Amino acid sequence: MSATTAAVEFDADSSRVRLDANLEAEIAGYFSARCGGIDAGESDIHEGLRFLAERGLVGASELPTQAATVRSVAASCMSSAFALWAQVMVITYLDRAESAELRARASLLRDGTLAGSTAMAGAFQDADGFRPLDVTYRRDGDDLIIDGVIRWASNLRPDGFIMVLGARDTDGNRVIVAVPSDADGLTVRPFLDLLALGGTASSSLELSDVRVPASWIVTESFDTFVDSVRPTFLLLQSAFCLGLVDAALASVATHIDRAYDGFRDEYAALLSELDELSGRHSRLLTSAPAKRDLIEIRLGGAALAQAAVALESRVVGGAGYLANSPTARRLREAAFLPIQSPTEGHLRWQLAALAS
Repeated sequence: MSATTAAVEFDADSSRVRLDANLEAEIAGYFSARCGGIDAGESDIHEGLRFLAERGLVGASELPTQAATVRSVAASCMSSAFALWAQVMVITYLDRAESAELRARASLLRDGTLAGSTAMAGAFQDADGFRPLDVTYRRDGDDLIIDGVIRWASNLRPDGFIMVLGARDTDGNRVIVAVPSDADGLTVRPFLDLLALGGTASSSLELSDVRVPASWIVTESFDTFVDSVRPTFLLLQSAFCLGLVDAALASVATHIDRAYDGFRDEYAALLSELDELSGRHSRLLTSAPAKRDLIEIRLGGAALAQAAVALESRVVGGAGYLANSPTARRLREAAFLPIQSPTEGHLRWQLAALAS
């Protein structure tokens, strides 16, 4: 199946754009069977990327298809959806690169040959005026020499990845660059022991005199580039938030008859909120959304995910308290959403800045 044949449709019952039913069922079966091993860090998360790549769903050309895929995967395995989001974002960056060499490299990510690691948190923070970039560069002829620390990046696959990040010089000029995993001076610290998403090959990195040739400069039009990728960045993050809500509320539905009746009103309210948020999300996928709308949908998706898994834990009861239960896993995954970049603090700061 190619990217252009992956059918998406608007489901009026759930107010969402979704993949066709057969493909959703195939994705659910595949990732549900693997989510436990991935959560424990015992399975290779990148096998799932190859599975999706074979179906033309990694870096599909249309944003609604990308979002529907991320949401579908997240309903079964949040870690895999997060890895898919990172992969798709790096493809998005490379597709928009001014360098023909980098645009050609995107095909290696679409077919799963290489992993894509998005280290753009600092770039977004700098572009928004929230915090300056930690990574610096200086020029050496046509090349750039990069130094600094990336405090969090994922998809750092040992057998190869491409990382995209922002850097600033002493005069305040900023660039977006790509760096391959085998670059001299690039050091990946040991993978982090995380509360959730432990299989996502996440850690911090050090860059010391890393040479970036001109052909690996994504762009020097920093602000324009960040603004151009922001909708994809935030709408796909919102998609995996909504996928987590789908899974939590589906679990509630299977246990609600044996739970306290008072939970039914809360369940109905969350279902209504999910419909409303899904409808807004679907409309933003096919429009030119304002920055405020993007921030609000991302904040709303994360808040709804936390509320949904909190209800799930109360409805499921003691069985959900087992460390290896799907409920416990979703509670841990939801705890990640406020601190994923852009963090809740960054997003709320942006809303306040837009209102001033």
